[in-house]
Amino acid sequence: FGRLWPWLISSRPSWQAQTDLWRGRRPKQQHSIAEAVTGDQSMSSFMQASMLIREVDSLNGSLAQPDWHSHRLISAPSDDDWTWIQHAVNATTDMLPSVTRSPDGTTDVTFYTVSRHLEVRLVRHQDLYAPGSYHPKSSLLVCATGGRGYIH
Repeated sequence: FGRLWPWLISSRPSWQAQTDLWRGRRPKQQHSIAEAVTGDQSMSSFMQASMLIREVDSLNGSLAQPDWHSHRLISAPSDDDWTWIQHAVNATTDMLPSVTRSPDGTTDVTFYTVSRHLEVRLVRHQDLYAPGSYHPKSSLLVCATGGRGYIH
C-alpha cells in the first residue's frame, strides 16, 4: 500500500501534516498530482503528464479509473471480436497516441487502451489542457466491448 501526495515547494509540511502522513491520513496541504505537474509545454510533455497523472491516481486508489493498471496502450484494435458502441470510432480509426495544439493554445492528448478487467473494453482517453496548464479535463469513452475479461 502506498500514497503519493505532492507538496508545493513553497509549503514545507508542518509537524501535524507529517504526523498525518505517518498515520495514513491525507494531509491538509495535499495537492492533486495534476496540480503539481509542470513541464516545458512541449507536445511530448503533455503525453507524459497524461500518463503520470493516471499512474499516480491509480497508486492512490482513485475512483476515477480504479482499474488503470489493467489498461494497455494500443495503436490498433486487437483481434478480439469487437462490438462497436461508438460509431465515430471503429476498426479503421487511427488509434496511435496523438497530441495536437489548437490555435488558442489548448492541447489535446488522445490515446486508446484495451482493458481485459471484468470485460474486454477498448477505451478512448482524451485530456484537454488549457493554455499554460498541466491540469487536464479528462474524458473516457468506451468505444467497443469484446466479451468477458478476468477478475483479480
